Amino acid sequence: MSNPLISVILPVYNGEDYLSDAIESVLSQSFKDFELILINDGSSDNSLNIAQVYKDKDARVVLISQKNIGLVATLNKGISLAKGQFIARMDADDISLENRFYEQIKLLETGYDLCGCHFHFITESGQLSKDRKSGSAGMPRP
Repeated sequence: MSNPLISVILPVYNGEDYLSDAIESVLSQSFKDFELILINDGSSDNSLNIAQVYKDKDARVVLISQKNIGLVATLNKGISLAKGQFIARMDADDISLENRFYEQIKLLETGYDLCGCHFHFITESGQLSKDRKSGSAGMPRP
């Protein structure tokens, strides 16, 4: 794979309950030029097996498995492995709307260095909250 525009870093620690949904939401993005760096941080549940299934199905998935070193060290490892021009963050219990990367790249290409997104809370039954919450906004270059 040539260098993708986006490297998505998704650390996982015992995230089996939501991991498939998180991965599916990345792989089904309308913007396709990305790599998904899944880092299993010493999970004792079925997270590694779930991640392996996706790695076997999609060449954009990079899978790393390691002893538990914690979130910050795992994110730093993901950054060091990233080949993309931009880095996107995901957690194992996040779900991205299908146009997330497209919209963020559009903003970044207009001169912003950093952007975030709005979000909805998801109920235990998987329903989106009706209210959209504001996340961080774009930060223009000086």
